Amino acid sequence: LKLSPLQFSIFDDKTVIDIVRKAHDHFLNIRHTISDSFEKLEIDPKESFLEPSFYAPLWGLQGRLDLFHLDKTKNKTDIVELKSGKAYRPNNYGLSRTHYVQTILYDLIIQAVYKRKIKPTNYILYSGEAKNNLRYAPATKAEQYNAIARRNELVLMDLLFSDFRQKNTDVLSKLLHVDAKAIGGFVGRDIFKFHKVLADLSELELGYFKQLTRFVAREQQLAKLGEHGIDNSNGLAALWLEPMQEKVDRFSILNYLIVTHLEKLNEGLVEFKYTEKTSTLANYRIGDICIVYPHKGSMDSPLRDQVFKATIVSLGESKLIVKLRSQQVQAKVFTSNPLWNVEPDVLDSSFNHLYKNIFEFASCPEDRRSLILGSRPPADYESSDVTLDYDMTFHQKAVLRQMLDAEEYFLLWGPPGTGKTSVMLKNYVHYIFKHTEQNLLILAYTNRAVDEICDALNSIEEGFESNYLRIGSEFSVAPQHKARLLNNQLEDLVTRKSIRDLLASKRLFVSTVSSVIGKPELFDLISFDNLVVDEASQIIEPMLIGLLGRFKKYVLIGDHKQLPAVVSQKDKYVKVNDSELHGLELKNLKNAYFERIFTLAKAKEWNHAYAILSEQGRMHQDILQVVNGHFYENELSCLPNVGRLFHDIQLYEKGSELNQRLLYFSTETESGFRQKTNSHEASKILDLLKKMKGALIDQNVSIGIITPFRAQIALINKVIEPVRTGMNITVDTVERYQGASKDIVVLSFCVNSIYQLNAISSTNNEGLDRKLNVALTRAKEQIILVGNERILRESAVHRSIIQHFQANQV
Repeated sequence: LKLSPLQFSIFDDKTVIDIVRKAHDHFLNIRHTISDSFEKLEIDPKESFLEPSFYAPLWGLQGRLDLFHLDKTKNKTDIVELKSGKAYRPNNYGLSRTHYVQTILYDLIIQAVYKRKIKPTNYILYSGEAKNNLRYAPATKAEQYNAIARRNELVLMDLLFSDFRQKNTDVLSKLLHVDAKAIGGFVGRDIFKFHKVLADLSELELGYFKQLTRFVAREQQLAKLGEHGIDNSNGLAALWLEPMQEKVDRFSILNYLIVTHLEKLNEGLVEFKYTEKTSTLANYRIGDICIVYPHKGSMDSPLRDQVFKATIVSLGESKLIVKLRSQQVQAKVFTSNPLWNVEPDVLDSSFNHLYKNIFEFASCPEDRRSLILGSRPPADYESSDVTLDYDMTFHQKAVLRQMLDAEEYFLLWGPPGTGKTSVMLKNYVHYIFKHTEQNLLILAYTNRAVDEICDALNSIEEGFESNYLRIGSEFSVAPQHKARLLNNQLEDLVTRKSIRDLLASKRLFVSTVSSVIGKPELFDLISFDNLVVDEASQIIEPMLIGLLGRFKKYVLIGDHKQLPAVVSQKDKYVKVNDSELHGLELKNLKNAYFERIFTLAKAKEWNHAYAILSEQGRMHQDILQVVNGHFYENELSCLPNVGRLFHDIQLYEKGSELNQRLLYFSTETESGFRQKTNSHEASKILDLLKKMKGALIDQNVSIGIITPFRAQIALINKVIEPVRTGMNITVDTVERYQGASKDIVVLSFCVNSIYQLNAISSTNNEGLDRKLNVALTRAKEQIILVGNERILRESAVHRSIIQHFQANQV
């Protein structure tokens, strides 16, 4: 049974007993029928590929073969598709129509991979059939052409689905005219539900539904096919469309890898080591999903060999370990190929969750839909005089009371260093936990942000971590928080009652948004009252709106002047051309839900629904002066009780040229139009670190080096290796630094041409560069800028920042 413990715990006793009894009988039958079928086909099970993952050359077609046996010596190939049941409405061959089509499409894939040199023989094994359970599935050309035609219709529908602006191509309108009764079955049932839900929507809500669906469809299309042009990616199709050198130039491939350890293959773990030819500038991270396939040196290698979907679970200077998503039973599939490649992967499931979220919103009661959409204000409330015995300023306590008093939702804008997580979220959760019986779900966009939430909760009091569970993967969680993972807590529980008891004993759950929407069964087991979403300004509308309808109240925390949601589409595709939706501040689908609703609340003067944290305790006042004027309209001030925010700089020994808050160094450019590295900047950073190492009073001072491109990260890491021992240094993109802070920030712009200014910026509707804002606001004590002055001065905001630094630099 492919059920998680969480899914399994939903069933009642009678259902479970029935499932186990049937599963036991079925297992015995499967074991017998497989053994019998292998004998009939003269197949040695030890020489067969069990459950490999194949990537289909046909776009949009991905599948998993249950058995693929290849005997090249006899030019013999067998495909056996295992079905754990009986044939439903069998055709002339005794096969279910859908099973038959699936198998003959596999036949096409095998022929494409082996260039038609080997013709498969296809079977379907019905383990639920008492007689004649292994059935021949002939691959007739007529049936295959028909299947390809259906596949092409689906691809066309995907393409049309992504653009509702073209006349007569509104796929949703066509679906609304499909006769659900005539189709019948499960499909007819789902279409009927779809019709009913959309029929209840107003014209405004239906327009909103269409805009978001088109947006997600286009994101999915770009993830698969990408977009041609300079510095554009071909998406997943780059796997076979781009030559090796282009992938190396884009730093998207780890190539020429050698398999070193297969001892834990039964656990899905494979270890590779780098060779002299490996493109080490490719910058991957633990937790990244990837595709692994044999290196044959040709563009079509991924289409001519078996590929494996995996997750990177360990990453070192000379090796990496991946965990395969589909278990492999024989080592020979890896040892028979001397070299291997690793490339990025894309999961369709993430887009499916977005579609479901949009439909979840549409399925909400009308009053809830209007609240989430913004067509009605949140309910007003009377201010209370709650006693708050927390170490907070008067301003922070006033905002916390607003958060607690709000009845339906509250929006908290927290600029950098204002304590939105470490103070506001922490004390809000503590108050709810201590003074109410509510169940609370706490979410953030990234695992790093969830780690920080866990740190904040753990600091409430000793042992508080026992009060919450965390949902997620152990590969993406900081080591100190792995013990609180739900999967680890369930590991020793063997009964459904014990699982339910564990869940019932906890009132606090912490997760990323993507992890929790991937576990809808959680909402079948727990009734949540309250939702808190940190980093809400990074979450696109389709990812959030489906969740909001499940809670009586939600609090969204974010800063829409920092990094936006991650969107692949260009501006021309995300602009909304609907005046009614403009009235709800829905003008650009790139913007996060938080930004839209916050802007709407301010415009409508729903003052009870939002607040701004204006006191920050991170940046020294000299650094605050830079960002306050450029990004925050001088609304921020320093916390009065934090002395270091006003002191003279004391990082280095007296007389050091580095003893200044703001430093800027201009460097030369690198040749090459598309160059995403700059060795001059890397060398300057090495020089600065050498001087720091000799002059820093405290070597434990944290140093963050921020740069826009992964290739520059890899280059800087390589160049500074001689001096980083004993120093607290991290190098990463600005996206990975959001929410974090460092004592010293070194910003390597890595600009080699004016063209690259757009690549390193992310401007909002007001023209504010959110990436630059985030980079500068990571610093507590000092900021050092490194980049070519001539190019940077072509940007108004960069020119202004440089002038400010130069005016304050001795």
